[in-house]
Amino acid sequence: NLFVLALSNDSVVEIEEEMTNVWAMFVTAFSTMDEDTANWWRDHVHFVSDSAWSADWIGPLNNQYYSPDEFVLWSAAIDRRQRVREVGSYCDPSTGWEQCPPKFMAYESIYFNFEEDREQRLEAEAEAVTIVSVLSDEPVSDPGWAGARTIMEVELPAASTMESFDTLEFDMTLNCSDYPAGMNCPAWDYIVNAYLCEVDDTSTEEDESEVCNKELGRWITTYWRPGRWVHDATPMLAWLQDGGTRKIAFYSQQLYHVSLDLRFSNRDIGVRPIGMEEAFRGGGFGQFYNWGNNHEISETEWTQWIREEEIESFTRLSEAEVSANRTVIIGAGLQIIDGTSDMNMFSVISHDTEAQVLITSEGEFGDDYQRFDYIFDPAEPNVLALCLSERSAASEEEAGLAIEHCLTDDPTSCSIRADRENLRTGCNFGAWTLLDNSENQDDIFGDWQEIRSQQYWTTQNGSNNAENRNKFSRWDWTIQDQTFYFCHTKADASSEEALEGFWENCAEDNSNTATADESLNCTLQTDARSLTHGCNGGAWRHLEEEGQTGEPSGQYMEVWHEDKLPIEFTPPAGTTKVEVAGVISGHGFGSDTLNCAEFCDHQHQFWVQDEQRHTKTHPEANVLMGCADQVAIGTIPNQSGTWVYGRGGWCPGMEVPVWRVDLTDDVDLSGSNSLSYISLVDGEIYHPNYTTGNFNPRIDMRSYVVYYQ
Repeated sequence: NLFVLALSNDSVVEIEEEMTNVWAMFVTAFSTMDEDTANWWRDHVHFVSDSAWSADWIGPLNNQYYSPDEFVLWSAAIDRRQRVREVGSYCDPSTGWEQCPPKFMAYESIYFNFEEDREQRLEAEAEAVTIVSVLSDEPVSDPGWAGARTIMEVELPAASTMESFDTLEFDMTLNCSDYPAGMNCPAWDYIVNAYLCEVDDTSTEEDESEVCNKELGRWITTYWRPGRWVHDATPMLAWLQDGGTRKIAFYSQQLYHVSLDLRFSNRDIGVRPIGMEEAFRGGGFGQFYNWGNNHEISETEWTQWIREEEIESFTRLSEAEVSANRTVIIGAGLQIIDGTSDMNMFSVISHDTEAQVLITSEGEFGDDYQRFDYIFDPAEPNVLALCLSERSAASEEEAGLAIEHCLTDDPTSCSIRADRENLRTGCNFGAWTLLDNSENQDDIFGDWQEIRSQQYWTTQNGSNNAENRNKFSRWDWTIQDQTFYFCHTKADASSEEALEGFWENCAEDNSNTATADESLNCTLQTDARSLTHGCNGGAWRHLEEEGQTGEPSGQYMEVWHEDKLPIEFTPPAGTTKVEVAGVISGHGFGSDTLNCAEFCDHQHQFWVQDEQRHTKTHPEANVLMGCADQVAIGTIPNQSGTWVYGRGGWCPGMEVPVWRVDLTDDVDLSGSNSLSYISLVDGEIYHPNYTTGNFNPRIDMRSYVVYYQ
């Protein structure tokens, strides 16, 4: 039923005039319908003679939501359980919100039916489901973009009970502060995640339960609306089968009040997951997403190609090697010597060998006190990691207590100053300093050296290059273990001079972290000491040519992204079924003519041995109403954003589902198997036609081999 009210004052004459005009529009619309349809609408459209500001219950709600001179998105509907609900904007984002066609009201009815079907199912299953609550209306946010997660400890049923479950679902609700209250819901469609933490190994001093890298679930938030999602995640049950005490971390950048339940049940499927191992991940989505590119390097030119008819060329201009050396001497004092002349001296006033902490004073910071955290393992006596975690405490005691950074606008949101599990960005949001000593000494006292070197070529991009044609590039390179590694450090410089020198990246200071100055911590843009994360934060690419020494030249086949190469797996004893499962979504657009990866049909193929290829496709991507068409299966409708457009593997206001394929017929259950993967667009290896956009596309993928018995 549709109720029409007038936002007029209480004048009966004004309301009657307005209703007469609206009725004339309905009469015109009825004339375009067949008689049965027109009669149905006549029975279901009701005109209210009271003002919308005073009519029964709707009047007080309108007065609550609207304020003078304030834009408020406000609509109301009555759901299947006769509850008055604040709903979304009925206007069409694909027309710039200038039109508000009736079908957008119908989306609410479609979603109410979906909700009611879900509620009836959950109620019917209530006695057969074991629910473990992770979060209950808990505020979660990371406004400083510092990666701060909310970690909760949960108590799972005992292992014997967990063995009785064959199904796992997530039930997650995102509520808004003081909702319902106008515009208090966050504005953007961001990713939120739940991660499973490791089980603590009591035989070590470290707390492994603080390491939370296994992605349990992924959701996309709405524009300006709350939401609830219940979806199947049965493969992840394999990670939880031991039961007992576990930790789960939840991440959201925007502020939501989060409720998250784990729903365990037995649905007599006949098998249950007993093991799961990670297979392939995604990454930046471009012409080098898959491995297998070709290169030819000479003294004057570097060429690369995926297709022989589309060779890209880079003319070599110059080469250089630069370094930044540092010596650290630790004794009664601590001396840091950069180069040959700059020296900072600190007096060591206390040393906690168990916590691996040095408290110092003086130095370049005057009369303040400092805290140096370090990592030293006697089993590897020539390696020392050092973090200046506090620069200017007022006292020795204050320096000793300086272990966390907390946000100024949310003191409960804190991060570790010296994260020993994260040497890349775990020291005040920057990198730890890695030091070497060739004497293999058995403690930290003595001379330590940090040698950071970079060697590179500068080139001019050819006019035939697909991206950044006629610009200048820098290629850092290194040869290790007779293998040539390279990093395309920067591809779009305006001059050769802009590419020269020692390159490192220093973040801007975040004023919301009052006790940290992020700009003082810098990471190398190309760090040959870390081939997995040292190329602008990602992996160095490497070229296949055995016995490489000296300066590289010749023809090469590229072997990059080793996580894309085939993997071997052997099912554990007792396995009766094998699946490949994946959580896959594409993000970023505007860099190429297909608007990949958010708005293109990126395809992901998996196969065992040389058997059938199983492909996850995204035909709804770039379909105008591709996400609106999914309201019946759970997309939150009528968001105040571009919620209607189809995306590559996700929709605003919906979970990213767990895609699953049965591989059992192709697998040797008692022997070794090879699982392969490749990503395509339109059935071919992706070869983008680049534009001037810089919203770099990526594929967020976690894929797994899952074993059942």
